[in-house]
Amino acid sequence: MFDGNVRTRERFLPIIGSERVHPSEEGVYFSVMYYLYILFCHKTNTLYVGQSNNLEKRLLKYKMGEVRSTKNKLPVSLIYFEIYPTRSEVMKREQFFKSLVGSKVKNKILKRFSTDGSSKL
Repeated sequence: MFDGNVRTRERFLPIIGSERVHPSEEGVYFSVMYYLYILFCHKTNTLYVGQSNNLEKRLLKYKMGEVRSTKNKLPVSLIYFEIYPTRSEVMKREQFFKSLVGSKVKNKILKRFSTDGSSKL
């Protein structure tokens, strides 16, 4: 379950509404966050990794069949997501999940989700 905190290498950063608190002394706010997500495609029993700056909107597009890569694999379920402050960070994490080592981590997430509905690592 999402606990309202973004886990980064530095420390926990609280989420306020749709904004993320910047770790600087000035308390600068960012209104854009980037999401890495993993979908489970029920028709093919496969996982799909993607990233977006608007997770809700992106999931709606998947469910409506508007995304070419998954429209023939519907229905899909969101089983995991992470939040990052920059696009470059989320892209690096996406590449990790698409690597051989990352696919082992994805499978652990899927196994955990399948057994107890949790997407915690």
